[in-house]
Amino acid sequence: MRKKLLILCMSVMLCTCMCGCWDYRGINELAIVAGMAIDEPENGEDGIIVSFEIVSLSSSDGNAKPKPILVQTEGKTLAEAVYKANNKVNNNMYFGNAETVIISRAVAEKQGLEVFIDPLLRDVEMRNNLFIIISGEEKAKDVIKSTDDETIVSYDINPNIGFASENIDSPKTWPLYRIYNTLSTGDLGITLPIVGLSHKREGEMELSGLAVFSNDKMIGALPYDEVPFYLLAAGKSGNNSFDIFQEYQNGEKSVTLTVRKSRSKYDVEHSGDQFVFNVDIDADVAAVEFSPGWGDITSDTVRKTEQLSSQKLSTDIASFIQKAQKTYGVDIFGFGEYLRTHDAKLWESVKDNWDNAFASAQINVNCKLKIQDTGLIKKY
Repeated sequence: MRKKLLILCMSVMLCTCMCGCWDYRGINELAIVAGMAIDEPENGEDGIIVSFEIVSLSSSDGNAKPKPILVQTEGKTLAEAVYKANNKVNNNMYFGNAETVIISRAVAEKQGLEVFIDPLLRDVEMRNNLFIIISGEEKAKDVIKSTDDETIVSYDINPNIGFASENIDSPKTWPLYRIYNTLSTGDLGITLPIVGLSHKREGEMELSGLAVFSNDKMIGALPYDEVPFYLLAAGKSGNNSFDIFQEYQNGEKSVTLTVRKSRSKYDVEHSGDQFVFNVDIDADVAAVEFSPGWGDITSDTVRKTEQLSSQKLSTDIASFIQKAQKTYGVDIFGFGEYLRTHDAKLWESVKDNWDNAFASAQINVNCKLKIQDTGLIKKY
């Protein structure tokens, strides 16, 4: 009898493990959220306006091609806005396929990132590699709003969205978990892509700069033409390619170089609270254009160009870093991150005052460019 009772109990216990997907929901029961845009209320009140881009699979003509639908709600918090949106749509909103959150500049400056990072990370459906982008338009809704009936903008925005020149790649935007970790360590200033509508190609988007944050609030923006200097100084370019235009001898000579690959190395010296960082940058480049003032392109011309370009780029990047130190006072380059990983004891002693230490640090830059290609048949 006891044996039969034991078998019965085990059978019941096994049945509880064989219940299948208890929280299963069919795709016809879901409103799939591709992304969202967060703006300020127009009446100046507290709270946010959230525009959810939802993927619609229904069609009156029987064509199941996905189409975007915007659902807009207002709330004091992101959770309240989501709750109101759920009441607007027929199906439950599903965030497991969401890829992009676009935040307006006004919201990023006043409310910051942390108020949104926390609820997004706590949602069990939300991906922790969700990408955060700052709107280049006055309203984030204007970026996420499709210009046609088929483009799902949240999926169309590539995290590596390029410059309008189409030959410069931006640094990768920061996924949700990295923003959270950086806010926790405080060793690096956050930079996020600013994406707006293209003024040259209607209906397309382009990177217009990088938003700079102190803690979680936006304090400024790197303009379009300074981003290559940031990529090289911060070691963010990797294998991405971008062009650098340089002039010499009061504009009599110029050359356009395409940086194909670069490597940045830091070294630190310190005395008390005074830091000196040495930045060595090695870059493989291609000379894609010489001005007529150079004459015949010989091996001597190439070596001379390497020397002049290396010197000028070192000066330009050093000037850019000094400008960033004075303008923002936030370490967006990763010197603090380097210090934390290479000398944890020293970092612990200065981390509470790192922004001031960075702002007064001496930064020495040494670039070494190697021209590997001139576009000519003859090799130098």
